[in-house]
Amino acid sequence: MKQSFILPILLLVTFYFVNTTRITVSVIRRGKALKKPSKLCPKDGPGWAYHNQTGKCYKTDEQGPCDTLMKFSQNVTSPDYGICECNFYKQCGRPVVHWQQTGKCYFVNDQGPCAQNEWLTLKEDKTPVCSPNNCQVEQSQNPSNGSAFWVSENGTCYRTTTRGYCEDGTARLFFKWQDYKATCNYQLVCGTIGAVDLAKFIKDWQLMQQGSQSSKGQTLYTAQLTHTMKKASPTSSTNSTMTTNNNNNSTTPITTPHLNVTQS
Repeated sequence: MKQSFILPILLLVTFYFVNTTRITVSVIRRGKALKKPSKLCPKDGPGWAYHNQTGKCYKTDEQGPCDTLMKFSQNVTSPDYGICECNFYKQCGRPVVHWQQTGKCYFVNDQGPCAQNEWLTLKEDKTPVCSPNNCQVEQSQNPSNGSAFWVSENGTCYRTTTRGYCEDGTARLFFKWQDYKATCNYQLVCGTIGAVDLAKFIKDWQLMQQGSQSSKGQTLYTAQLTHTMKKASPTSSTNSTMTTNNNNNSTTPITTPHLNVTQS
């Protein structure tokens, strides 16, 4: 009698597990399909990703569907998807930070998401915070731009790309990748000043100082080099003094050059 009940029970249990397994496999397969949104962008090719919020495909490393100062990047954990994040390349000239409350990115030392009379600054751990802006007068008289902007140090306002609070007159204030505030530096993080190669520029200047060219040629070369320096940056200048020798009309540099650089 007992055996007659055992067989139907075994059949029911077997049927249950078989169907449960099928359902589980089906769900897993659907899950895998959802993780492959690139199938929704077959005509776009590599370098494209799927944006969940808009349901469209966009090219990565461009602004795409993202807000100002942001770019559409590949999701590291799900490469077929894309996410909006700060365009940190812009930190070459002025740091860009993400404000969690709005989900947007802003320039430092700008009002951004902060209240009136405040601006966005960085703490030592590089997290953004709204703090009182004591440079509003300076900002109104000489507005900030993408590369030259106002910072406050010990209650005094300074503009980046200028000497600012640097003791060495040849140094200039600007942010480097690892900085949480503007520091005194001698060359750009991005390697070049405008279209001029810095290493070549210094080498050429040194050759000119050594008098490797004729008097007439050196005068022309000096003029060309000075023109190149001005072309490198709208605010470029030299920290050198040119004197003219009345006997041979040659132009001789007394000190080494310095460019009042502007970061791009």
